[in-house]
Amino acid sequence: MKVLKLILGFFTGGGATGLAAEIRQARKDQLDANTDKRKLAADERMHQLATQAMAQTTGSATWLPKIMRGLLALPFWVYVWKLVVWDKVLKLGTTDNLSPELWRIFIVIVTFYFLDNTLKMISKR
Repeated sequence: MKVLKLILGFFTGGGATGLAAEIRQARKDQLDANTDKRKLAADERMHQLATQAMAQTTGSATWLPKIMRGLLALPFWVYVWKLVVWDKVLKLGTTDNLSPELWRIFIVIVTFYFLDNTLKMISKR
């Protein structure tokens, strides 16, 4: 249980969303800097965060992370399709609800799936 909370904490507060918040704050600091010393410090911080963001996304171009993401998400997509198609549309069954821990994992996976695709579209512009 503690391991799951640690992993979820990383993904929900320390992963991409944490980095994005740091980048937003660094950009604000960069715009608010009124002395050369503060401007230099803010520029340095932005460079560090940009390097960190690039390091986190570099591995996503290879095939292994894509397969691992797909395998991790597959059970949740099957669950959603069963709920929607089999249980709701065809009215052929009922499915037990996920536990709160699995719902959190599901939300993280879905959020990162759409966040990843959105960031790819934005970066192509």
